[in-house]
Amino acid sequence: MEVILLLVVVLGLVRFFGRGKQSSEPRPEVGPLGWVDGTKWATARPLARVETRRFIRHPAFISGIVITPWMLTLATFDVDSWRDASGSIALALVPLGWLTIVATHLLTTRPSRTGADALLASLPTPQPVRTAGLLATASAAVLAATVLAVGDVLYLQNQTAPIRGAVEWTEIGAGFLIVAGSAAVGVAVGRFFPHPAFGVLGAVACAFIQVRFFEITSWPWNQPEASPYRFLGFLAPPTSVEPALEIRRAGWHLVYLFALVVLMAGVALSRDGLRRPLSALLGAAVVTAGVAGWAQTRPATDAQVTRMVAYLHDAQARQQCATDGAARFCWFADERPLMAGRKQRVKAVLALLPAAAKPDTRKLEVTSRPPTVTGNSSCSPQPYGAGLLPAVAARMDPDRIWPHDGSIRPGTDNFPCGGRSVHGLFLAVQTGAWAVGLPASPHGRDQRCVADRQARSVVALWLGAAASPDGARSLGQIVGEESAGHLRFADWDEPPMWGVTFAKADAVMALSMLELPRSDVSKALEENWSHIVDPATSASALGSILGVGAS
Repeated sequence: MEVILLLVVVLGLVRFFGRGKQSSEPRPEVGPLGWVDGTKWATARPLARVETRRFIRHPAFISGIVITPWMLTLATFDVDSWRDASGSIALALVPLGWLTIVATHLLTTRPSRTGADALLASLPTPQPVRTAGLLATASAAVLAATVLAVGDVLYLQNQTAPIRGAVEWTEIGAGFLIVAGSAAVGVAVGRFFPHPAFGVLGAVACAFIQVRFFEITSWPWNQPEASPYRFLGFLAPPTSVEPALEIRRAGWHLVYLFALVVLMAGVALSRDGLRRPLSALLGAAVVTAGVAGWAQTRPATDAQVTRMVAYLHDAQARQQCATDGAARFCWFADERPLMAGRKQRVKAVLALLPAAAKPDTRKLEVTSRPPTVTGNSSCSPQPYGAGLLPAVAARMDPDRIWPHDGSIRPGTDNFPCGGRSVHGLFLAVQTGAWAVGLPASPHGRDQRCVADRQARSVVALWLGAAASPDGARSLGQIVGEESAGHLRFADWDEPPMWGVTFAKADAVMALSMLELPRSDVSKALEENWSHIVDPATSASALGSILGVGAS
């Protein structure tokens, strides 16, 4: 509520200091007719039809319709779960809401800007009825948002790459209510602040409120990512952890947003005075928003915390497992669409191994686990525990979640922030590390080893890149973007789940190996495998074997 009060104060000050310029403008001797007894609200229906026709032809609204498909494409590019896609679709509708504010504000202030306010003041239709007709434009805005969102859902459902989970319409619905609320904001601002610049300022103010006052991980709140107070914003992005590990009361959030829409509509109608029904409507909206806000921000119960901790510790109980060739794969139910690609990449690495490596009696297991490092809503890296409820993070045991058992734990398959796919390169490098005796995955609280200038480090990187489509290009891009001596992925929101922090020089040498005929490299590995995978064998020794200079 303090945010709303602050916004009212700021807009009031702007209006007060701008009064000097407005005082010289001609005004009608009699203002518009306000609330009167016997008002015929049926007149609002034809007014709504007229205003809606003007609204859908308004350049600002048309601009919103034009850019929204582009925003939807950007927001849902390369998503792999409907949980993320649903929230991204709602977010992509926000610019349509901004332009709806501008359009409805200009429609509302059109009489005063064209000098027709004196004419309207002489007509019998009261101003509240005209305001109701303008508020009805929200229906056209919501219909347009619905068509665009449903179209994007259908498009994503027909992509070749399957998306995990199911469409979450309660999350997408928040975008519809934001667009509806934008129409109410535009009309309300237009009634109180008729200067055309205030439509743009209203859109800017709404964006500022969301990104500054409800970005709770930053100053002055400094709350954890999972804090329930983020639901007091217009959109509450999901945390970086699995859905089962956060409390997301999406239904209450829709009630909360609906109450805010009604509140803004009531504010628009209150410009011409308060009557008892309107006061009751405003009071009900405030109470409903308060109740819904309270319901959204309740902390987790002890039983919920216990369930979440057990969910983390007993991941194997929720997995399906199957043996395919030399490897055993275990995955969560929503990862099934990814398993064909994972199996193909692991088999491609194993096919590159020389015969001397294949009698290895070690068991190859590819087992899904949460990543030790993940990205937050600001596309910044953070420990996995930072996305959990504080009570859950305090009780989790990292050694049970990420044991040091030699398993391969797949992670991201993309460049930072949903960038282009690496086509399994990261998993292939993990498999290569396992093959040469290096840790395939981090353990505990993201503990990774260093094996600088060891021949087996170079071979692990070569195996991964050689077994991946476009692997040389992806590895080369990683090397080119790294300025330090190791591949740190310091700025990545989701770094690869490699058990080794590889030296940049070893990656450069692996790129040199990729330029050699694969048959020559395979022959050298076949003849020298036991020597190459010995930790004491240096990268320089491998370079001598292959005729490649070590960096």
